[in-house]
Amino acid sequence: MDVTSRYDLTTLPGVLNVVKAGQSVNFGSVGSLTFGQSVDLVASALGGEVGFEVVSGSASVVNGKLVANSGTGSVVVRASSPGNANFNPASTEQTITLAKAPLGIDFPGSSAVLTYGDTFEIGAIPTGAGGIQYELVNSADSTKILIDGGNATALSGTGKVQIRATTSGNNNYEAASAIIEIELAKPIVYPAIAQPNALRFGQSFSFDSNDPRELILELADPSDSSKISISGGVIQALSGTGTVQVRETRVGNDKYIESSRLFSIELEKLPQLVNVSPYIDLAYDQTKSLGASVTGAGSVSYELVNAADASKVS
Repeated sequence: MDVTSRYDLTTLPGVLNVVKAGQSVNFGSVGSLTFGQSVDLVASALGGEVGFEVVSGSASVVNGKLVANSGTGSVVVRASSPGNANFNPASTEQTITLAKAPLGIDFPGSSAVLTYGDTFEIGAIPTGAGGIQYELVNSADSTKILIDGGNATALSGTGKVQIRATTSGNNNYEAASAIIEIELAKPIVYPAIAQPNALRFGQSFSFDSNDPRELILELADPSDSSKISISGGVIQALSGTGTVQVRETRVGNDKYIESSRLFSIELEKLPQLVNVSPYIDLAYDQTKSLGASVTGAGSVSYELVNAADASKVS
């Protein structure tokens, strides 16, 4: 049945309101972030590009990356979409935990060998901020090495010691420690340069006693004992003729190595004087003793200086 044949059509005016839709921001989870590191912030929304900002905490957003400026606490980051013709603005927040960075300790330039008596700067350097403290791994090694601040001095020339460098860290770095092993070495010490090249009969020579090692002197040829005597660190010429060889040995110990050398000594005669009265009054047919003496050993013989005087004296 056609209703228009029985009813009139009536049109009524009305208003239809079209509103923007709500939206949500999908913000990828970060979880935690270590000091000094950065992470890409990833978020999406239907209403346009998403921007990021730090609401609280020690961090910054640089070119879409979140950079941790501290290793302690947490950061609240907001991801926001401004919306568009179809979607309202929207935002969401995420709390990110900040973590301390691991800290390393380097020993640049540190010698692995330290000679007795020498001192060197341990020179440990942390890869981040923080002071360094030093200690012996084995406290019994305090007789072998002395640690004074950042310097180590060898008290022995034998063995190995380990030194631990420790840093307590700070708000940005974890505490850390590292160990360096030092080998202790004996210095190369040569015998004293002073030595006798020659000795006159009866003369003696005493060797330098400043060397801390035990001194041993001995004849290279034992048969030379009639020419030279050795007592402790003193040698004495018993003859004025010939050449002898002496071996000087400095005995090694826990601080110094042993060293030895062989040197020659030329034996020389002592000069001597003949004492005689320069003038003798002698009457004709009179006899007198000349009475000459010598300062050393040996007999005295006489002769006329002028052979022509043989007719005057005999």
